[in-house]
Amino acid sequence: MTSNHRTITAALAVTFLSAAVAAQVSQVPVTPAEPAKGSVNQLNWLAGCWQGKSARDGSSINEAWFSPRGGSVMGVGLTYLDGKTVTSEAMRMYDEGGSIKLWLRPAGRPEVTMTLDTIANSVVAFSVKEGEVTTKLRYEKKNETDLVATLRFEQGESRRGADFGFSKIDCAGLFLPEVKEPEKK
Repeated sequence: MTSNHRTITAALAVTFLSAAVAAQVSQVPVTPAEPAKGSVNQLNWLAGCWQGKSARDGSSINEAWFSPRGGSVMGVGLTYLDGKTVTSEAMRMYDEGGSIKLWLRPAGRPEVTMTLDTIANSVVAFSVKEGEVTTKLRYEKKNETDLVATLRFEQGESRRGADFGFSKIDCAGLFLPEVKEPEKK
């Protein structure tokens, strides 16, 4: 498999959550009649920097989330493969009408806004429904160092999606120059 083919595969298969979400739903989602109640102030557990590695293609996925402030939480996601960025995404969770919305803007794709389904101590879940397809995204902090993001597409009895495992990393590493491994002779 060529490097270019791996890059394209990574962009299609591992674009952390949002590219897949945007491909499944249009920009005008139909929201549930009664969203769950909650506030971004309950999401302190998500703040920080997280990194996952794809078993499928070896790509590295980084997410960085700010602490909740002023009724919103901002995040950014980057996916790297073979030393190149293959996709990026802007993310924002914000308070609206006693609930929380999740806005995703992946690079090169239409934005999507999801509605809160569930919020608990270390869990937050969102969904959006358009036509017969419901897209669900769930974050769950398993412990101090592990986070799982679950993406599901539901259409009738059909269910498909992916789980993304993340480990907490030192955010300073995301702001320092990349250190290259010395080449072996």
